[in-house]
Amino acid sequence: MKKYSNTTIAHNIYAQWLLSKISNKNVNITFNPVELEFLNDSNGIYSIVCKIMDIISNISGKKEVHLFLSPGTPVMAFVWALAAIKYKNLQIKLISSSVIGQKAEFIDIPDEWTEWKNSNDFDVIFNLFGEQRMPSYLSINQFKCPKHVFLSSNIHDASVMKRFLDEKGFDEIKINPYDPLDVKTKIMDYKKNLDPSMKIGMNLTGGTKLMYAGGMEACRDMRATPFYFNIDDDSVMFLDSFEKNTLKNIISTKSFFKLNTDELEIQEKRPNGMTERLKFSKLLYKNHKKVQKRYKRMMEYFERKIGFKEEISDIKISYIPNQLRQIVIKDKFYDFTNDQEFQFYICGGWFEEYIYNELKSLENRGIIFDLCINLKLYIDNIGKDRAWGFEEKVDYQEIDVCFNDGKRLYIIECKSGIIKSDFVEKLKNITLQYGGLGAVGILASCFEAPNNVVRKKIEDNKMIHSVTKDYIQEIVKIINDKNHRKVY
Repeated sequence: MKKYSNTTIAHNIYAQWLLSKISNKNVNITFNPVELEFLNDSNGIYSIVCKIMDIISNISGKKEVHLFLSPGTPVMAFVWALAAIKYKNLQIKLISSSVIGQKAEFIDIPDEWTEWKNSNDFDVIFNLFGEQRMPSYLSINQFKCPKHVFLSSNIHDASVMKRFLDEKGFDEIKINPYDPLDVKTKIMDYKKNLDPSMKIGMNLTGGTKLMYAGGMEACRDMRATPFYFNIDDDSVMFLDSFEKNTLKNIISTKSFFKLNTDELEIQEKRPNGMTERLKFSKLLYKNHKKVQKRYKRMMEYFERKIGFKEEISDIKISYIPNQLRQIVIKDKFYDFTNDQEFQFYICGGWFEEYIYNELKSLENRGIIFDLCINLKLYIDNIGKDRAWGFEEKVDYQEIDVCFNDGKRLYIIECKSGIIKSDFVEKLKNITLQYGGLGAVGILASCFEAPNNVVRKKIEDNKMIHSVTKDYIQEIVKIINDKNHRKVY
């Protein structure tokens, strides 16, 4: 018996015996031999089980899969049960026949096992890190995982991700992004130092295509769970089962800037008194054509430090340098605390505040998150600059208004005057730099594009949108528009 066991001859005899016991003679019986290093070689058993399940998964059409657990060792039965969890999309049914002479019975998988497989928790996640940083951040935001390992090249350093992890939660492996074997080898070498029981995830979204190839090969060898983020439909897809989960919301708008800035400090400088002067901002918008015509004259007064009085419909504007900075509407007035704040508001800041207050309703309804106004990015002045008397922190970039919809960043450039073509290019660059490929730029203005050049630039820049009226309705349309979304 020992001589003929597990041989082709024995398999054929067994197949003929099975056919003699069933009425349907069109059944195809196949054997898939595997050599184990020892009787309870769980890794060897699991390897062949996954190979068979992959073959079945690729068979087109409707299929019904049953796993008969009774033959073989208890370890074999355990591994087959794990396969049923891993390939749950096949809706596998487990059968056992423990007592000779009695019918086989169906076996249920414990609910807790299924919950463990379906959970979004990992012990370690390997992230392919490239030019776009957002895929790695999505991995941190989506899953509970105490350890993230970033595979990066010498060009793209992943140390920025330390901002979102504790010290023990970050690790980095330097790889050749155009050598898939190097990627695979270094992942497998790192894996040798991990506890074999750890649940491993593989984020294959970022990096180069060759990094993807090496990562996927390593993923197969160590039986990790590969996944891919697709912002086109706001989902994460598990590549072993092709199941999709909805992306978790990113609540903080500042996280986008934190992710895409190096050595910059981020701070929202919300103007004082916005709520108190909301009525003034609304009336200035109502009369924006008349206001725009006074800009040049008022700017000259400010530059020459000359006082003035202007009347625009029911609005009275009074200015005496370093003394009086006042707006009056009928019996209501508002006094500014300093000349700089007053000048900023009168020459366009009022429109930023108007847009911001209009958008508050969307934030209150949960359509957008973390609405910010006058967000400033600062750079530390060090060395000679500070020694020569410059301030400790210097303005690097200012964002008029910004928010996020839980998945992507929206940057709004507010223009109360005439739009110029360089505004479009500036907004495009800022949006791409701080929000990545999925970000959206919105040019909010009081006036239509003045010529075909500006209109063409807006039309050609797919991540930029222009709104000139009905701001809330138009911005909601932009949020719901999937055409501006890009896949990482």
